[in-house]
Amino acid sequence: MHTTADTPAAELLLTAHDFASARHVVDVGGGSGALLAAVLAKHPRALGTLVDLPHVIDGAGELLQSAGVAERVALIGGSPAEQVPLGADVYLLGRLPRSPDQTLRELLAVRAATPSPAARLLVLAPTAEVAALTPLLAEAGLHRSGLPRRAGEISILVLSSGS
Repeated sequence: MHTTADTPAAELLLTAHDFASARHVVDVGGGSGALLAAVLAKHPRALGTLVDLPHVIDGAGELLQSAGVAERVALIGGSPAEQVPLGADVYLLGRLPRSPDQTLRELLAVRAATPSPAARLLVLAPTAEVAALTPLLAEAGLHRSGLPRRAGEISILVLSSGS
């Protein structure tokens, strides 16, 4: 079972972004919690929140426990487009929904949840999806150089095919 930084996406995330100052990391649509577990395992002072549909996060507890981070993670079972908690330092969007409309709803929910100009949005996207993601970011009022009026930076971390 992949529990921490043993997946290509987790390795990319931990290499591309410095989480040292993060106090609260929210994984929006984070599935099993593998990416969040990888971040929290490397940064023991950070807390995390995993947001996904209830049937999706049902199995997350076991993975988070085996990674040694379960006691620092809140699980929110609900629509990632409607249940994004306010005020985190970092928001992860590591699994893009299949539907562009759903992706846009999740991006708008993250934007609404980030009142701090220092908050970060990290989007992991396969190479084939980056071109489709760019107009959605613009429509949500987000762009690569920042989250205007809402957060300091958006990063699109490109996953190579097969990652």
